[in-house]
Amino acid sequence: MQSVKLRYGKAIPRRVFLRCALAAGAAAVLRPRVGWAGAAALRICPQCGHEADADAVACGHCGATLPTIEPRAPEPPPEPPRPEEPADRAAAAARAAAAAQERTAGALAEQGALAGALLLYRNAAALHAAGAAGPAARTRIEAAMTGLQGRLIAAEIECPVCEGAGHQRMQTVGIAGDVFEQEVLARACAACRGRGALGVYRPAGELGRLLADARAALTREQRQGGFEEVQGIWLPHGMDEALGVRERAALRRAFDVECASCHGFGHLGCTRCHGAGRLRCTSGACLHGVELCPACRGRGRDARGRRCEDCRSTGRRTCPVCEGAGWLACTACEGGGRLVCTTCRGAGRPATCRTCDGAGIAPCTRCRGTGQSRGEPCAWCEGEGTALCATCRGFGRGRRR
Repeated sequence: MQSVKLRYGKAIPRRVFLRCALAAGAAAVLRPRVGWAGAAALRICPQCGHEADADAVACGHCGATLPTIEPRAPEPPPEPPRPEEPADRAAAAARAAAAAQERTAGALAEQGALAGALLLYRNAAALHAAGAAGPAARTRIEAAMTGLQGRLIAAEIECPVCEGAGHQRMQTVGIAGDVFEQEVLARACAACRGRGALGVYRPAGELGRLLADARAALTREQRQGGFEEVQGIWLPHGMDEALGVRERAALRRAFDVECASCHGFGHLGCTRCHGAGRLRCTSGACLHGVELCPACRGRGRDARGRRCEDCRSTGRRTCPVCEGAGWLACTACEGGGRLVCTTCRGAGRPATCRTCDGAGIAPCTRCRGTGQSRGEPCAWCEGEGTALCATCRGFGRGRRR
């Protein structure tokens, strides 16, 4: 009698094992493992638990009718792997390049190369769009670019009131009537609060120089790394030709071309006050909001030796021009230090292209959007029926050459 060895080393008769399996709800047909006697499928009678041949109709022991065996449907053959299209390879290359540029931009930001980091983040956003990345990548890059713009536009200049000293000075009249200045180290400059410098907004010219220098350096590095510049965007070699019209337009729209006047910041540092929002008092006699009394010329007494009523014998008075502040608010920027860009009206981007309504694509002018020319695919649009907008070149904004 054949036996079945259980997990814990005990062996029981095979018939007892089959009856227990049927009582537990096992199937009526058991397929033995390779190596058992009778490798063909066995049928088990649900009444008595005896084995029957695979082609038997009734149990040879009790005569009960055996259930029929439903034939198994053959498994479909595995689908052959789909050949990789050039667009798929281009999307994969775009995702890899975007991730690498994003890491490089983060490293540049930590090193203080803010202009280069901003340019690389902007390029990585376009590559993410070409690689069909999700909105999380775009949100992450936009947050990084916003922080970089705030750091890049901010700068410091020497305080025009204390000339970088950080403390006040006062005028003193000597015995001979000569006027000299004296340092007052205990009094901090009210304009810069003792720092000796003022936080300012960079003007457009300075921002343009920083970005131009960073772009020139990065262009050399990108070319050495196997990239080519297409319409101001650094792309892996051959990627622009592998993309379709719609993918190319999506890439260029995501690049988000900046305003030529404000370089994408939307605001410009005031050139009159150098972005500080304040100017030194225009009174030549004023020094930190205080000037010598013109009546007694700083002596506190008049020519007859009597007490000066204008300054109450102090020899000094509050400057009537700045009212004691020592500085004046810039009238050009109203003390804000920056002006809204008149070209883009603070948007930082050119106006939406009127030809394509910002889509970057338009119906092909050769086949009139049908994709066919004389019964064959249009060679101009490659049968897609659309082409890049001739006005904005696919960027969806402004006019591009």
